[in-house]
Amino acid sequence: MKRKVLAQFLAFGLALTSLPVSVSAAEITEDVVVEAEPPVADEDTQDVEELALAEADEDVEADVEAYVEADENVNESEDVDDASEDLQEVTASKITINDETYYFLANSDDLTPDSAIVLENTDEEKTQTGFSSFTEIDDSDVYYYTTANLSGKLYGTYEASYTDLYRGQTSAPEYDAVSSATKGKSNLFTSTNVSEVTDDGYQIYGLKNANVAVSKEDYVKAAILDSADKLDNDSYANLLKITLNENNDIPSYYLPYDGSEFKNAVIRKSVSINDAEGELKYYTRYGTYQLEVMEPTTSYLRRTRDNDIYAINNSVHGAILRGTDANGNPISMGVRHLKELWVSTYEIAFSPDTNSAVSFEGGSITSVDYLTASDVYSFKFETPVKVKATYDSSALSTFFNENNNKELIISGIDTVLQNTTLSLSYKEGRQSVTVVDKAPVTVVNGVIKYTVEDELIPEKSYTVTLVNDEYADITSTVNPETLGTDPSAPTEPEEPTEPDEPDTPEEPVIDNPDTPEEPAIDTPTEPAKPSTDVLSDEQKETVKCIDKKINEFVNCVVVPIVKKYCPQVQNVLPVIKQHLQVIQTKIFNFFFGGWR
Repeated sequence: MKRKVLAQFLAFGLALTSLPVSVSAAEITEDVVVEAEPPVADEDTQDVEELALAEADEDVEADVEAYVEADENVNESEDVDDASEDLQEVTASKITINDETYYFLANSDDLTPDSAIVLENTDEEKTQTGFSSFTEIDDSDVYYYTTANLSGKLYGTYEASYTDLYRGQTSAPEYDAVSSATKGKSNLFTSTNVSEVTDDGYQIYGLKNANVAVSKEDYVKAAILDSADKLDNDSYANLLKITLNENNDIPSYYLPYDGSEFKNAVIRKSVSINDAEGELKYYTRYGTYQLEVMEPTTSYLRRTRDNDIYAINNSVHGAILRGTDANGNPISMGVRHLKELWVSTYEIAFSPDTNSAVSFEGGSITSVDYLTASDVYSFKFETPVKVKATYDSSALSTFFNENNNKELIISGIDTVLQNTTLSLSYKEGRQSVTVVDKAPVTVVNGVIKYTVEDELIPEKSYTVTLVNDEYADITSTVNPETLGTDPSAPTEPEEPTEPDEPDTPEEPVIDNPDTPEEPAIDTPTEPAKPSTDVLSDEQKETVKCIDKKINEFVNCVVVPIVKKYCPQVQNVLPVIKQHLQVIQTKIFNFFFGGWR
């Protein structure tokens, strides 16, 4: 301000000095009142003087303006310097997620809400905002700023157990990992999360690339904390293990994930196959039940070795069986790779004990949903597939009639089987040869009989299959040389036996004092056996063997003979045993008399 005043003052002074001065005689002396006449110049001289005077005025004005302008520039520079002392300028770091940019500051030291934060600084432009526009992440002293919308979800893939995969979509709350003692099948499916293969086999825990969805805001925070080297939250850290989808494509199914646990699975859309057919086989090599899904008008399910031509191939994520239990209640069950779900994906095998929480026995299967990375395929059966209860065949007996080796007999059936058919087959290499194909039979008194017309091969083992309305196929094996008696054949009456003769009454015993007593039998005195302590192991074994043989002789020969042929002298058996023991001792003394 002082400089402006000074400049104006100087300008005013210069203006004064440039004015023309005319002094009269009256201004010099009071006595002389004669005015001095100005000299008369010619016209050209006057013009030159006026032009010089004008140029001088213009130069003065230009000097004044230049001085004032310079003073204003100085003042503006002073104002900027003063503002810079109060406002600190900081450049923010940035990351990009799915083509969206996020700016962040790793700490807030010496920053105020009015601090200028540079977002972009290029040759073309410089973008900045105030620190007050930034938001702190969970008391971490890390701040971020973005113009992107943080609501919604990000989609990607991550590993998940079978329990996580089927959570909320099936009736069973838990699913175990699959254990296998083999080593060659661990890589049959490309989507499975498999343990290291050892000599003991391997385990399949679930999927390595299940579709997942996470909070967009949480994922962005986790990524920023990680870039700022302040990621100390396990839930945030787990979010960064997800592989994000390009363009954030939304999958047909996904598992909501918060970094610590999965929520109920979500199925958004599916490809519906409404004309599917299902056939159920029983007691196969893969399980008690084997469902085969048929496609009359589509070809999604893998049926050949040409894997890539099928949409549902060895990259399938899983499948869900849906239907009803024996009481008509809706139920559903997920299946696992190499346990119920196979590389030929149209086959699904399971058993009554596959999952204790779900049982289709006595109920039916109405549809199957196959989960893949890109789509969910829902096969709906026009006719529900009935799942028959299993029959305990442990009490069954299967054989050929000993009186007619063409007649096959199955006995021990403890229930009535409706609409029953019988099939008979045998294996020839990997092929099954059918001898009898679904011949109608009837259960009579727990027995089924059927006469086989074809000649049977003696050394072959034949499989008998009974199909009926109530139970799963009942199977048993039989050999043509396995013969037995027909339990339904009438038994021959027993020949009458002669009546037993009446017992002869015993004669009364009359005490006769004159009857002489039987002479007493002397009980021999057994000589003492020598001690066996000094015997060798071989000699001791010899003694034990002799003891054993003499006891066997007494108990198996002497005693039975006496009881059968001389019952009246049974009372002398103890004496006979003592005599034999005396003989035994003498034998010992004869052979081992040196022990003492």
